[in-house]
Amino acid sequence: AQAIAATGGFKIDSFPGRPSQTKYPPLWPAVLSLAWFAEPHYPDNLPYAMLLCWMWLPVSLWALNAWLKRAGVSPDMSLLVCASWALSPYVILFSTTMLSEMIFTAFLLLTLFALNREGTMWALIAGALASLAFLSRTAGIALLPAAAVSYVLIKQPNGDRRWREFLAFCGIFMPVVLGWAMWSAKNRAPGNDSITLYYTNYFGYYLCIFSWKEAYLYLWKNLDGVFHGLGAFILPNTSLSVFEKVVALTIGIAGTAGVVKLARKDINTPIFTYALFAVTYIGMLVFWHFPPNERFMLPIAPLWFLGFWTEMRNLAVNVAKVFRKTKAGQKVAGAIMASLVIAAMAGCAWRQFDLLTNTLPEFYALHARRLAESESAMTWIREKLPPTAHFLAENDPLLYLRTGRRGVGMMLTTIHWYRDDHAARTDDHANAADHARPLGLQYFLLNDWDFARDMPADENRKLHEKFRNDPRMIEVHRSGPTAIYRFR
Repeated sequence: AQAIAATGGFKIDSFPGRPSQTKYPPLWPAVLSLAWFAEPHYPDNLPYAMLLCWMWLPVSLWALNAWLKRAGVSPDMSLLVCASWALSPYVILFSTTMLSEMIFTAFLLLTLFALNREGTMWALIAGALASLAFLSRTAGIALLPAAAVSYVLIKQPNGDRRWREFLAFCGIFMPVVLGWAMWSAKNRAPGNDSITLYYTNYFGYYLCIFSWKEAYLYLWKNLDGVFHGLGAFILPNTSLSVFEKVVALTIGIAGTAGVVKLARKDINTPIFTYALFAVTYIGMLVFWHFPPNERFMLPIAPLWFLGFWTEMRNLAVNVAKVFRKTKAGQKVAGAIMASLVIAAMAGCAWRQFDLLTNTLPEFYALHARRLAESESAMTWIREKLPPTAHFLAENDPLLYLRTGRRGVGMMLTTIHWYRDDHAARTDDHANAADHARPLGLQYFLLNDWDFARDMPADENRKLHEKFRNDPRMIEVHRSGPTAIYRFR
């Protein structure tokens, strides 16, 4: 975003050598660049950036409501689904972070709304909106099979297939997809090491680390992540307890079952088209090298909310039928079932409320406190180290914004997580010097909280101890929780 505003180029400014940004498509950085046009100095432009992030929440809410009406969903169910979306702690979190999920979801919902309208003009509009979704996240390519099935493979009531509309859709969408692919291939950095591939080549990095011999590990754990990530929209598993994970998985499966039932009722409805996208999207994720958490489930969460609340409504109807039975035993069973469901939903509501009123504010406060605590180290870097100093850092873009010094992150393979090999994961992180040398990095920025999200607390403490005792680097500065090491 800063590079677009400053030079007009689509570059990774924070990476040594400033390679072209060929990993992520340009729309979201272009939108964020408006903050730098309004105020070139960080962090003075953060209010503008936050507005550009948050604005996609009301846009997505409007698009979701329009899609629900088009799908023939009742007003009361539409209200419940929209409220679940707007008040979800995860939706609120991602609408206040500089990630592309919210803008992608907004354009996805708008595309799905247009896909089920008849006429060539609507097909052209759908193609344009799908292009914007793709230029937000390349996962938008999953809209192509959804469009193909909706326009061509499904016959209309009169027996016709909508070839003209499909060609109109592709006439807008495919040049954008091919154009991005060609531009990326032409401007991609030449390096084939895993770090360069991670920053510049999504698929190249995937091929570099993926092994078909262990594909079952990705499939098993990623499917678990899909259902847990969806269920967490109702029961956020912030305590990481096994019991809550099982409950969240059950909720995730229940909502998915509801989507399947709704999609099977009528293949000519917008719900079926959305379900087609969801199947393709999940199919892309289950063999990916990163667990699909709540962030990756965000684009299909609106559909899942509809499936979940439909299942809950059906359950309530069945329980009401039981109470109308004459046998006392059946009424007792119905009362027990109703009590369990009400207690579970009350617990979920309380967890959501606690997350909104306590956990999220504490998260924002913690982030602000960490920025303040590390500022003295940032000042030392700005004053004592030359602009050519290159760093290894967990959050290298933030380091560049705060100091102007370029660097790379320790982007390690996730296979150790899939294998549950904690020792190998710690050792891989501990070899910071080996990761830095091939890239010519001179310094290592380490905060006390770095890598905590990648591993349990005990494992993280052992890792930091290994860093402190590593003879391949020497500490040159420490300010509070932040240490700066120079590689020998």
